[in-house]
Amino acid sequence: MQAEGVTVAETLLDVERNYPGVRDYLVDERGSLRKHVNIFIGEALVRDRAALSDPVTEDAEVFVFQALSGG
Repeated sequence: MQAEGVTVAETLLDVERNYPGVRDYLVDERGSLRKHVNIFIGEALVRDRAALSDPVTEDAEVFVFQALSGG
């Protein structure tokens, strides 16, 4: 799917417009990335997990992964 935004936060808001409720699975009530969610821009892990201010270029691929834990 395609989404617009110049930051990760803006991009997630655009995704939310098309898929209402999905953002709640990714971020908490403060807008911070949830503990077991990882977002990559290309091969780079998002650094700002609190404000999601990492820049997203027009041609970037953004990947969302549910982190696995346990043994």
